[in-house]
Amino acid sequence: MEQRIMRAIEPVLHVQNGGSSDERGVVSNQEQHILQCLSMGQGIMPYEEVGLIEKCSNCNRLFIGSGLRAHIRACCE
Repeated sequence: MEQRIMRAIEPVLHVQNGGSSDERGVVSNQEQHILQCLSMGQGIMPYEEVGLIEKCSNCNRLFIGSGLRAHIRACCE
């Protein structure tokens, strides 16, 4: 589970370090808060983890929920 979360938050950490504005648009405020807590070593409640990471059925990569919605458009083209 920890590896899944770390792979999923890599784009968020990239955005926090000056990533593109397009990437900023795909992470909801709630997701960003949860991921920020995790990246700072703070825990989250079990209900906060539900739906946080989702898998693309086309390429099998893992994404933050709102990031998956943006990814699906590009992945299916």
